Amino acid sequence: QSSTTELDDVLYYINENLSNNISLKVLAKIAHLSNTYFIKKFKKVFGVSPIKYLSITRLERAKMLLSTTDMRISDIMILVGITDGAYFSKFIKSATGYSPKTFREMSKQHGTFYNK
Repeated sequence: QSSTTELDDVLYYINENLSNNISLKVLAKIAHLSNTYFIKKFKKVFGVSPIKYLSITRLERAKMLLSTTDMRISDIMILVGITDGAYFSKFIKSATGYSPKTFREMSKQHGTFYNK
């Protein structure tokens, strides 16, 4: 549990800076650890690498915004830290089976996050 507490600042930083380019170096610095030890510790505590965690967080935030807002897809893309529209489409489609637009429509029809 103390390991989780030591990484709280990292999780907070990720959530508050999702729209920015977040590097391992910065995350390790926030945790006051070397890059290598930070990756090992993060994976031990959360079961995934920091980069995978960042990707999961971006995906969940994008799905939530697509499902619950009428924001433009291009604005959502930027809010979750993805600057390439083609990549964002592939990112959402690989996780949900749908393009961002179709995912939004399906989510609104079903009143929740719609996953394949």
